[in-house]
Amino acid sequence: MYFILFVLSASGNVAVRVSLLRGRHRRSRIEEMILHLNIADLIVTFIIVPMEIFWRITMEWIAGDTMCRIMMFFRAFGLYLSSMVLVCISIDRFIAIVYTLKVNVAQKRVKYMLRCAWIFSFLSSVPQLIRGLFVVTRNKWLSAYCCCCKSLKFQSMILLTVMKSKTNNGEVKSPVLRALKSQEYDRERLVTVGLR
Repeated sequence: MYFILFVLSASGNVAVRVSLLRGRHRRSRIEEMILHLNIADLIVTFIIVPMEIFWRITMEWIAGDTMCRIMMFFRAFGLYLSSMVLVCISIDRFIAIVYTLKVNVAQKRVKYMLRCAWIFSFLSSVPQLIRGLFVVTRNKWLSAYCCCCKSLKFQSMILLTVMKSKTNNGEVKSPVLRALKSQEYDRERLVTVGLR
C-alpha cells in the first residue's frame, strides 16, 4: 500500500514541481504557495513514505539512534509544513475574497505567512530531536530487534495523564497503571503487556 502511495505521490508532485519550474516568470501568490506546498509534499513523499516502507519491510529500526531522531524530526516537519501552507492558502483566499481592494500588500503578506509557516513547522518539530522523546530500544527476549519509538518514560507520563482524567477522583484502578504511577515498573514487563 505504501509503495502505491509513493509512486502516485512521487509522479504527481514531481510533475507539479516541473510545471512550476518551467514557468520561471514572476509567480503569482497562489503559485508561490503551491510551490511551498509542493516542497512539503516532496518531503513527505521522499523521506517519510520510504522510511515507512523500509520500516515495514524490515520490521525493525536498523539506522541507529541519531537517524531515528532525525527521521522523526522530518516526519513531523513535513506534516506540519504541509498543514501550515494549507492554512496560509486558506487565509490568503479568505482575505482575497473579503478584502478585494487590498491587492498591493498581498505579495508581502504571502511571503510573511510562508516564513511563519516554515518557522512554526521547524520549531514544532525540534522536540523530536530530543534524546528522551524518541529512542532506539531493544527487547530483552529478542535482542536483535530494535525499535525507534517514544521512550517508555514519556509514554507512561502521557498514559497516566489520560488515565487520571478517565477515573474517579484521580484513582488509577489497573494494577499495571498503578505500578507506572508508583514508578515501580520493569521495562520488559510493560513491553510484554503491550504498553510499549
